[in-house]
Amino acid sequence: MEHSDNILEITDWSFKDPFYNTEDTPKIEYEYFDTGCEVSKKCVECPLPICKHDDPSWFTTQKTVSRNRELVKAIHKNLMFPILTQKNIAEKFNVSISVVQRYAMLINTDQIDYDLIDIFLTFIDKRTIVPGKVK
Repeated sequence: MEHSDNILEITDWSFKDPFYNTEDTPKIEYEYFDTGCEVSKKCVECPLPICKHDDPSWFTTQKTVSRNRELVKAIHKNLMFPILTQKNIAEKFNVSISVVQRYAMLINTDQIDYDLIDIFLTFIDKRTIVPGKVK
């Protein structure tokens, strides 16, 4: 097999792009101010596994679940040891039956992270739904 200077053999891994020169390419610099958000004063110290700006729907869902933590606990307990009907739970917490059914489905499919409920409670929302009233 003849070797030409213009053709690289397959075993030659020393190929470098002759047109790419890092010294000639303009450097793009960004100024980044770590202003944080309602969760944390700084992004690098945020306890959340996902940034609220990266997945806003996830953030909203987790925030709502956290706010309804007493309802979630009651449904979880009732799923483990059935005593009340979903209608009784809905009346006790003054929510619709569909809300109770939605949370029961989330609990049954392991879509509720109880550690995140505590994080949201600590850092974001101090309000909660308690039996009979919204606090």
